Amino acid sequence: QPLFLGNAGTATRCCTAAAALVDGVAVVAGAKALRKRPFGPLVAALTSLGKSYEYDVYPGTGHGFLKPGRQGSDGPQVARAWGRIMDFYATHLGK
Repeated sequence: QPLFLGNAGTATRCCTAAAALVDGVAVVAGAKALRKRPFGPLVAALTSLGKSYEYDVYPGTGHGFLKPGRQGSDGPQVARAWGRIMDFYATHLGK
């Protein structure tokens, strides 16, 4: 399950780089707007290391949608995102 980082580009780059150093699967996800940022060098580095990656989109949401009062904060994507975050934590950090 992905680690959802919202629209935090710096955190996404750092966490993805760190995840590339460990064995196993790590998934870093973000808000739709995050995909518009330049991630070409990061993708190239992951590919050159033989790492697989994926991203998820949360339609109808805006920046920081997990915070109450933000665009999409009352929609179905919130439960989906939190579910994936908690699954990621349980899988990779223990219960």
